[in-house]
Order: sequence, then structure tokens, then C-alpha cells
Amino acid sequence: KKSKVYGWARKEFSNSFYNKVENLDEINDIFNIAQKRNISISLRSGGKSYGDNTLNNGNIILHHNGFNKILNFDENKGIIEVESGVTMEKIIEYSVPKRWMLNVCPANKDITVSGCLSNNVHGKNCFQKGYFGEYVEEFNLYSYKKGIITCSRLKNKDIFYSVISGLGILGLILNVKIRLRKIESFYLLNKI
Repeated sequence: KKSKVYGWARKEFSNSFYNKVENLDEINDIFNIAQKRNISISLRSGGKSYGDNTLNNGNIILHHNGFNKILNFDENKGIIEVESGVTMEKIIEYSVPKRWMLNVCPANKDITVSGCLSNNVHGKNCFQKGYFGEYVEEFNLYSYKKGIITCSRLKNKDIFYSVISGLGILGLILNVKIRLRKIESFYLLNKI
């Protein structure tokens, strides 16, 4: 059954087969159905992209924001590993009390890691810190034909650089390792 799915701005919508997935078996099932019916899949996590780029009229929208766990954090190196559906808010709430912060953070706290990576977002500090993809160390990508592919600047680097800003065209990002920056404190000192 098709559902009306709106983009972030709630202006545009598509009538699509909307499927929430929780695990790899469900993802495989959706891709098998799409292959058999010769229909396309659009990947959607938080659905906060400005361009409404997850809309997919008459086809499948695979909603994977259920992948939302923090998997590991190396407090010595400042490397956090999270699933693709983790929001900026969740990372900040977890890392800031430990005195670590994202180098680049978009203006909306509900944007997911996969959205940040797929759109290679920037924050208000992009003139100093650049873009989100510059701080991604590694990620695992689900490819229907190739399975799970680990990508970094050294391993499968062509895929690594193509997925950053790739809008989900090459596959579904499963988990990401992100380099954070050390902060002295989360308190502010205000002098009047």
C-alpha cells in the first residue's frame, strides 16, 4: 500500500511504498522486492534534507532511522562509532559531558549521521572547519550486490569518497566512525 510521504519542508510529497527497517534481514527483503518488481529505492533516515531528496514517487522509501545506537567511543582518540540513524543531538548529549564535540554540526539537532554524510553538510564554522565528511574516519556500507563494504581513506577509497555527498545512491550507510574535537568544558564564561 502506498503512503503520502512529505519532505522536510512539508511542501513536496510522494506517494510511495514506505518501509521502516530495523535490521539487515529486513533491508535485504526490501531490496529483493525492489529487484523483482523493477522499482527503485530511496534511502531515508531523519528526513530532514532541505531538497526533499528522499521522495520517490511510485517507488520504495526505505526508512532506516531505527539504526540509532552509539556503538563505541574511544575517549583517548576522540573517535565515536555510531549507527547511521543517530542524530546530532544524541552525539552531543553523549560526547559533550566527556569533553568532546563534533567538529562540524548542522543547524538542526534532528539530522542523522547518514544525512550529514550523504549530503556532506556544513555548520556555521565551515570557513574554519570545513565539511562533515572531512571528519569521517570509516563507515560500513550495505550494497545489495556486494554485501557490507568497509570504506575509509585507505580501504575502498573510491567508494568512500563517492558516498560522501552521494545522497545514498551507492548504498545504505550502516555505521560511521567520526573524529571529534576535544573541548575544555561545556560551561561558558560570560563577562559583562
